[in-house]
Amino acid sequence: AIAQEKGELDSAVTHYQKALEIVPGQKAVHTELMRVYLSKKEIGQAAGQVEAILAVERNDFENLAQLGKLRAREGRNEDAIALFRESLALHFHPETSASLADALRDQGNCAEAIKHYAASLKSRPRHALTANNFAWILATHPDPELRDGAKAREWAQVACDETGNKIPPLL
Repeated sequence: AIAQEKGELDSAVTHYQKALEIVPGQKAVHTELMRVYLSKKEIGQAAGQVEAILAVERNDFENLAQLGKLRAREGRNEDAIALFRESLALHFHPETSASLADALRDQGNCAEAIKHYAASLKSRPRHALTANNFAWILATHPDPELRDGAKAREWAQVACDETGNKIPPLL
């Protein structure tokens, strides 16, 4: 931990790995090792640490969502979607619902993405990025069944209000 705080990331990895050799399966050590790997921009290695945690405790909805985010960053969208769904089946969390919506949107499944954006915003109605992403689909989707200009404007306004009208792409 001291090496990590000093920014000596390679040394931190070595020490965390030694700790896991002595006492395997330490959730806190795997979590810190994940953070080190993220600092080093080694997403696959970070994901491996979350997988190690989940191998011991699969019903950990937070780490399922974390692994989903890492898989999305790796471009493994199908895996990310499955992990977000698994996490949400255990416990609803608005951030996970929004992450699933983003992944579904990226996959082209906007009808389902809309449902997850709406669920996320029901719990967290002032989240600017989620409101913006929801508004864009509602405003621009080619299927008239999915478009809703009035609702799109409302959510776009939320996004702008929450950011003080200071982010041009939202405006």
